[in-house]
Amino acid sequence: MRTYSLSISLAALLGASILAAPFAHATGEVTVYGIRHEPIGEIGKFVDGSWGGGAEALFDQPKRHPGLSFGIGGDFVSLHSQARDADYFRIFSGARLRFLNERMLRPYVDAHLSLVRHSLTGTLAAPAFRSWGAGYDAGVGLHLNPFDRMTGFVGLRYLQSFGLQGEGANSDIKINPQYWNAYGGIAFTFAFLEVAEGG
Repeated sequence: MRTYSLSISLAALLGASILAAPFAHATGEVTVYGIRHEPIGEIGKFVDGSWGGGAEALFDQPKRHPGLSFGIGGDFVSLHSQARDADYFRIFSGARLRFLNERMLRPYVDAHLSLVRHSLTGTLAAPAFRSWGAGYDAGVGLHLNPFDRMTGFVGLRYLQSFGLQGEGANSDIKINPQYWNAYGGIAFTFAFLEVAEGG
């Protein structure tokens, strides 16, 4: 099941890259980050918190809307749970609004709509879940900008998804999972990546 989920994840990220191709000459950045993924509410009965990672491409609007970026990306988390495999994957698109753009410390808020894949194998004591569903997130963060073309960042997000349903005899069980994400990573500007690619 993990191989199947990972294949879907890679295919979705490839699709996101293709969709982003028309923006190849835009200004913006590519972010890569680690995630601490913590379930809250009812989904916490079935999975524990775990670690994962993600990437997002952010496209700036410097002339029309300084500080506003539009993004597309994906997250993958291998959830820990008792005697079962559990994976969480999502692709998302949304916007980020930064403040104090000329400062070293730049706070921001962001929000996204997402397509979410949950996959949990069943045990004798717990039902199996496997489904795609819609979702959203909203969060706050802080860019650390000591360099011009490469920055660090940290943030916190609330995530909500819908339509997770049990399989087989447990098909009457439906959950709308909720999570907190704490994350941190590195952002590379498109200009930095172009220089690196050109050698």
